[in-house]
Amino acid sequence: MKSTPGTQVDHGPGELLRLTCVPGDTEDQVTAGNLAHIVSLVLLTPPDDEFLAAMASQRPLPGLRLSTRTLMNELALLAGGASLATYKAEYRRLFAAGDTAPCKPCESAWRRSIAPAGGTLRQHVLDAYREAGYGRADAPGAPADHLGVEMRFLAYLSAGIIEGTKSESTYSRFWENHVALWVPSFAECLRRSARIRFYRTLGQILLALTLPEAW
Repeated sequence: MKSTPGTQVDHGPGELLRLTCVPGDTEDQVTAGNLAHIVSLVLLTPPDDEFLAAMASQRPLPGLRLSTRTLMNELALLAGGASLATYKAEYRRLFAAGDTAPCKPCESAWRRSIAPAGGTLRQHVLDAYREAGYGRADAPGAPADHLGVEMRFLAYLSAGIIEGTKSESTYSRFWENHVALWVPSFAECLRRSARIRFYRTLGQILLALTLPEAW
């Protein structure tokens, strides 16, 4: 699978993991929302003492796939005293090194040539947030199309579906029109490029969620 910025993995919604794409019941929706929140934390929070404390508070969630349990184990290892300097350096190298970052965590880095008609891709993402009433107050410094923000949006929608204030169609539409179209390439980049197991595991989990037929 080619996974350089500016490319796109083309696959249909029928190939996506049903639990996350269209959760079947309330328990599935809770699991999908919790998982989205965990992934957003990992991607939006550079490793520091606060990050370690947040990860230490996470617990394995019922119904998660084995690969996701592996991520939870990795988080526990990190919170338990692994080298913080190593994680900081790898986070910067993978995600925050500007043009030299091998795995930019933004949708526009992977879909530059297919911006929706009538506006930029990032504006299209913002429109989806606005229509759903999502204000991004929890991630004010990140671009709208950062995967961490998109995952927090999915967690927000999951909570709204459970409360009866958001529709499942809004969740599914964002997944199919955005997440499914670029995250497999980003995930494969992490699997190939990460120098420590924590971020390689994250790539494996994202790939399993968005392209489960590969597993």
